[in-house]
Amino acid sequence: HHAAAKQYSQTGFAFVASYEDILNTNAELYNVLAFSFDDKKRKKGWDHFSKQHDMTLVSSADHNFELEHKDASKGNALTYVVKELGGSLQDTIAIGDSFNDVSMLQTAGKGIAMANAHAEIKALADDVTLTNDENGVASVIEKVLEAQLEAH
Repeated sequence: HHAAAKQYSQTGFAFVASYEDILNTNAELYNVLAFSFDDKKRKKGWDHFSKQHDMTLVSSADHNFELEHKDASKGNALTYVVKELGGSLQDTIAIGDSFNDVSMLQTAGKGIAMANAHAEIKALADDVTLTNDENGVASVIEKVLEAQLEAH
């Protein structure tokens, strides 16, 4: 119930019975979220869309997968923002907990996984912080600020 309520609380979505319903629309699509508690159905969808080379396929939770433009990724977004701000990727920190965070964690100078992240996400990260419920992001920010104060 919690997972369903979280998905349904978001705005800007429409329910469709099949992806084929989307193909015949003129809607501009940026992200398609497939959400199901049926593991076999979700795996069948994943397997079908994993063969598409013009899209990126990621998962942000146990009960979904998302289809995005092939160039849409958090890693590409981070690269763009850093360039626009005149910074360096080497000086960035990215914090994530799910498979849709992989490109961002790998692109950043330092990738940090939340303690509640999947084991695979923790394994590819440079470090692990506290869980979401333990204010893991705030903990990372505090440590960075403390290190900067000590350096000056």
